[in-house]
Amino acid sequence: MGSSVPANNAKMVKLVLVAIFAVALSLGCVEPFEMGSLYDQTPDLCVDQTAFQNALDECMAEGSECGGVLSYRGTIEGKPVAVNDLSLQIVEADYKLIGPPDGGDTIGPLLTAIKAVGVGDFFSFSLVFRNVGMDVANSSGSQDFKMGGVSGEYESYFDDYAEPSLRVSNGKESLDFQGTKDEGFLHFETVSEDLLAGDLEVMFNTGNDSITGCFAFIPNVADVQFIQF
Repeated sequence: MGSSVPANNAKMVKLVLVAIFAVALSLGCVEPFEMGSLYDQTPDLCVDQTAFQNALDECMAEGSECGGVLSYRGTIEGKPVAVNDLSLQIVEADYKLIGPPDGGDTIGPLLTAIKAVGVGDFFSFSLVFRNVGMDVANSSGSQDFKMGGVSGEYESYFDDYAEPSLRVSNGKESLDFQGTKDEGFLHFETVSEDLLAGDLEVMFNTGNDSITGCFAFIPNVADVQFIQF
C-alpha cells in the first residue's frame, strides 16, 4: 500500500501522528504531553476508497479482534494530527428499548451510543458519540446528525443530534475533549446491522481543535437495555 515519492521529498512521507500536548501538573509546573510521531506511506483512506476497503478487509481477517477502521485529520491542542489507517481494537454499541412517557408502545431497539477505541504506536484514543438514537434495523440506509443535544432526556433519542467526546492518552496522562454544539456532523451509512460506515467532523470546545474523518465500525453489541421515561 506504499506510494513512491520524489527524491527531494524522500523524507516527506505522510504524517500519521504528530501531537505535543501541554498539561498542568498538581504542583503548578507544566510538562509536555508528548504523543510521539510516526511516518507511513499509507494513503488517506477518506480519499482512496480502495485503500479503505483493503484496510477493512485486513482488519476483518483478524476476526473478533477487529472493531473496524478509522482515518482522520485535524488538530488536537493546536497541533496537527493525522491518522491514515488505524484498526480499531473494539467498537462498543449501546442499544436501548425506549418506553415513552405517555405509556405508548416500546420503541427500538435504538443505537443510542457508540464508542470506538484504538491504539497506535505512540497513543491511544476513545471516540464516543452519545444520544444517537438510530434505528439500525429499520434504517433507510443513511442518517445524518448534528453535534450537540441534551444528555439523558427522552427527546435526545429522537432528535437529529449526537453528543461527541474524545479522550487521547500517551500511556501516562490523558486529555478529554467535548464536541461543541451545532458545529460538525456525523453521517452514518448502514451497510448492515453488523457494519456501520460513514464520515464525521467534530469541533471541540477548546476553540481551536477539530477532527475530520471516515470510518467503518463493526460494533460489539452488549445486552439491550430498557429505559422507561
